[in-house]
Amino acid sequence: MQKIITFLVLTAIISGIAANAQTQEGDRMRFDAIKIGCKFKFRLIPYDSLLYLYTIESLDTLGSDKTSILSESGDRFSDNVEHNTIEGYFYKETSPQDSTKKISRLILKSGMDSVLRYNAAILATGEKNFEPTSTVPLYPQLPVHEIWPYPVEAIAFMWFRNAGNSTESKTESENTSNQ
Repeated sequence: MQKIITFLVLTAIISGIAANAQTQEGDRMRFDAIKIGCKFKFRLIPYDSLLYLYTIESLDTLGSDKTSILSESGDRFSDNVEHNTIEGYFYKETSPQDSTKKISRLILKSGMDSVLRYNAAILATGEKNFEPTSTVPLYPQLPVHEIWPYPVEAIAFMWFRNAGNSTESKTESENTSNQ
């Protein structure tokens, strides 16, 4: 499965990451990258009964002073994220353990009615290729934090898909972590 995902990610990168969305071009999907230091909003578009494509509805630069945008708790999302959208922040910050190091943080909040899963690939600072990264499920209206202990320059999102309702997915996650 990991080889298939890697192949799909590499195919997407080779076909070009540039514009504004995950789009279908013939038999291929194209995935666009979000650069570090952004606040963004995706609109999800049903592709079939399981998968969603997305368009980037808004993309704003955070600037060097994130404190005006990010609160003490690390986010400033809408109280209720609009239906069929995902809001996110992607930025670098100083490591709490070592003030000389930078880490990267992604915070997402979903406005979908069901739990979503997705795939992502990151471009670490100094690297030439995107690499697949692990992700956690997105629960409706709950901020989810992803952290990398090193600087990341960009992230590409792909394969947003339904994971079932909140109870089923939570039980599935709990069962996996208890094994």
